[in-house]
Amino acid sequence: MDDFDVINRVQAGDVEAFSILVEKYHRHLLNFIFRLTGDEQLVEDIGQDVFLRVYKSIRKFDIERGVPFSAWLFITARNRCISEFRRRSLPLIPIGETTDFRDGQRTPEETAALKAFAGAV
Repeated sequence: MDDFDVINRVQAGDVEAFSILVEKYHRHLLNFIFRLTGDEQLVEDIGQDVFLRVYKSIRKFDIERGVPFSAWLFITARNRCISEFRRRSLPLIPIGETTDFRDGQRTPEETAALKAFAGAV
């Protein structure tokens, strides 16, 4: 089942279907947030907040525009991280200086979101 099918189900009132998206993107999203913040304590909090924000606004997601759900999710995460940095007056971590504890392979979603974040910085 692709993301758009799941989103259609959620928009039709199937609350449980959202868990499919959470399971699919949870690990990638947390890795992305860690790469941006470098703060293990923030990762879970921001991740939960991002999924909650996306869930609350998923009815506004327009499948017809053709924007991948993953792009919307990761841009939401990027914006939430930037807001957290501003709120705490923390310095941004340059993208090239992040530590990667995985095998070095990024998902296409992570690569696109990192490029978008770098452009915003």
